[in-house]
Amino acid sequence: RPLISRERGRYSSLHGALAGGMIALPHEPVAAPLDDAEPDELTCPICYTMFRDPVIPIDEPRVYERDALLAFWRRRPLASFFGGESLASARMEPALHVREQVAAWLAAHPGHTPEGWTSREPGPTSSPAELDRLASEIAHLAAVRRGGGGGPPAADEKQVYEGVSPLSLHAALNQPTQLKREISEIKREISEIEREISEIE
Repeated sequence: RPLISRERGRYSSLHGALAGGMIALPHEPVAAPLDDAEPDELTCPICYTMFRDPVIPIDEPRVYERDALLAFWRRRPLASFFGGESLASARMEPALHVREQVAAWLAAHPGHTPEGWTSREPGPTSSPAELDRLASEIAHLAAVRRGGGGGPPAADEKQVYEGVSPLSLHAALNQPTQLKREISEIKREISEIEREISEIE
């Protein structure tokens, strides 16, 4: 039965690729020494790098990297990154306790430079005045999107990121989704092959 043999060969190749690790699943850890694995709780959910200038929106009790959150808000003003209703305000506060946790982790890992950092120095923390200025910019963008008009924006609306390229942000936002889509397609094809084999036999 050449057809059965061919279908079984396709099934074995695809199934073996998944089982053998040739195709990485999203929950599998990246190749890095276990001791130097960067903790998820110290990593921004938007740009996937350790916090350097962490902030907390006053209307959402989550911690974000400041520039990553601003990049997101400049595309979707006042939206919640995790979905749900839009936020009432773009006001932010420095997450100083998270920055201290990052400093402690770096002190415990003296030979490690976090992924995406150019050095082990996180740089300065945003001042409350700076965060208020940025919140005003996002509030203006939100008003423009709602048709409220207003004066000129506080910053160029085409500006996407301060210090990180738009391409890096786009890859960070889309790569996990694309990988899951590819794996789902492979699993669907395996199911179809199993069904075809069952029907032939």
